Amino acid sequence: MTACAGAASETATQEGAVDEESQGAIREAVAENDQAQEQPKRDKTQETERTEPLTVEPVRETLNMTHFDNCTFAAGFKPQQIHQDESNVIITLTVYDYEHFHKADIDELQAGDTLRIDGKECLITSIDRQESGQIEINGGPAQGGEELRMVEEDSFYGSAMAVGRSYHKLGEVTLQMDENFVLTDDSDPDTPPQVYTAEELFAIRDRLIGEFKPYNTAVTVKEEKIISIYRKFMP
Repeated sequence: MTACAGAASETATQEGAVDEESQGAIREAVAENDQAQEQPKRDKTQETERTEPLTVEPVRETLNMTHFDNCTFAAGFKPQQIHQDESNVIITLTVYDYEHFHKADIDELQAGDTLRIDGKECLITSIDRQESGQIEINGGPAQGGEELRMVEEDSFYGSAMAVGRSYHKLGEVTLQMDENFVLTDDSDPDTPPQVYTAEELFAIRDRLIGEFKPYNTAVTVKEEKIISIYRKFMP
């Protein structure tokens, strides 16, 4: 009789332990469900907690137009702008830059905000953030809107649909070519890249085909002398 009572007591204890364990699991599941329901509410609050619309402007240019040293920039020029001054070959370039936007500012953008791009104000009615890092504003260029693409981890740039980036002029500059200067012309997909020294470039300037545009031409300067120009193929 005593043994049976002990067995019954042990069984009751085990059942109580199971019940308590099950209740703990239920309480944990309920807590997780509550957190899942609260998260969208918190996100919604964060999106709408601003009392005034945001206006995002591009980052100021970083190129120093009065002192070119150890930098690479987009440039445009015609072959006739290549000259020889005594023993030096010089060239007059139009310097370009493209608009950068801080990632933190772009991450904050939402409908009702304004993006200043290409010298105009774009009132945002819709914004589509894609997994690739591309952002389409107001339907993207195909619908008269804007497009941003990530260029570095901490910034975005506005891009024009035809050429990939939205460039603007900073001004003109005349620079001397370094004694070890090379121009690599890789603009023709049907021929290997053509490489020229400064003297060779001046000699064939009238035979160069096409202009050098900011979206296909990169100029590298060191100690205020051009060490290289690269023109790539653009479809």
